[in-house]
Amino acid sequence: MAEVRACLQAVTLAEEMGFQDVCIEGGVLTIIHKLRAADEDRSCISSLIKEIKEK
Repeated sequence: MAEVRACLQAVTLAEEMGFQDVCIEGGVLTIIHKLRAADEDRSCISSLIKEIKEK
């Protein structure tokens, strides 16, 4: 959960700074897979994943 929140904060900051493309790197492969997936996430972190994808 903390890793997803950190990712959301990083994406939000990048958006506020005017970046259009952001490269997400991290040690939590599950989160990266969820961000890349085209299908809807149904996990307990789905709302955060959706928010990151919308940015």
